[in-house]
Amino acid sequence: MNMFLFAVSLLGVIGVVITHSALRPQDDDGETSNYGGSLHERLSRIEAIMHSDDILRKRLGALEEEIKRVGYENMFLRDAMKKQDSTLKELTIEIKKLQSDNIKLERFCKESFMDIRLTEKEENQKPAFVQKHPKTNNMTQDNWQMVKINAGRIEGKYDNVSQKSLDTETGNDLENTGFIPQRHIRQEEVGQYAFFSTVSTPELTNLGLHHTIVFDNVITNIGRAYHSNTGIFITPVDGVYIFNLRGTSSPRKAEALELVKNGSGIQSIYPDAITIGSYTSDSLAAVVELHKGDEVWVRTNGGSGEIHGRGLTCFSGWLLFMK
Repeated sequence: MNMFLFAVSLLGVIGVVITHSALRPQDDDGETSNYGGSLHERLSRIEAIMHSDDILRKRLGALEEEIKRVGYENMFLRDAMKKQDSTLKELTIEIKKLQSDNIKLERFCKESFMDIRLTEKEENQKPAFVQKHPKTNNMTQDNWQMVKINAGRIEGKYDNVSQKSLDTETGNDLENTGFIPQRHIRQEEVGQYAFFSTVSTPELTNLGLHHTIVFDNVITNIGRAYHSNTGIFITPVDGVYIFNLRGTSSPRKAEALELVKNGSGIQSIYPDAITIGSYTSDSLAAVVELHKGDEVWVRTNGGSGEIHGRGLTCFSGWLLFMK
């Protein structure tokens, strides 16, 4: 019973203390108010720090992604540069080979046609250039017959000139005029025609459909049938001709090039560098029968409208035989 009364008394005292504390006025300068304000400030600072930490983490993540992306791009660029170096080496070798072939072609044309002099005594004999070059002794009968036919045409032209001159003037007067018929054969009469030209500028851009490509850097133009101001080859004599075309596209570009005869396409190439990120070339060779006055050129035929130059896009052709 005494314990029960003691417990009731203790609870009463505690209740009074609690009531007093709850009813105690709190001012701005009191200890309780200062403690509450300090706790609120601390919580606000913690929240601000956590927010700043989230922002920094996001920025750090974005920087890490950017570093990865730049790393991948650097790897791709290194691979692309290696491919470009390899392609440039191949193109350099190809250009040297073409230059060597061009020199051989010029030498062959000079030796084969420029100095041919046939007389009546040599009608049934092989010309001097065949005797100097035993390798030509294995010419087919058809090719040898073609040489004799062309030589006969040339002899006939000079015979006509000589006869007409003698019919109108005496021998002395002919000498006085300075016009003395020569047995030397002009390259136009023999049919010596060959050209090789390239695009010299770094890039040809903004090319529309069927834009004529002008190969301005003329390396060889025997017979002057190729016109570098227009990019057009004008057929000088009836015959069969061979044309070579090589086109090069810059990285991420592609453009079709078409070999054209009198406005009609003959054959096309498509150097496609869209997906590989390096220079790409394509080429063709065509054997074409042409008549005097026919025009042959190269034009665009669809694509990105750009072609790489610097000698890597080139056009060449020569007369195989006259008809």
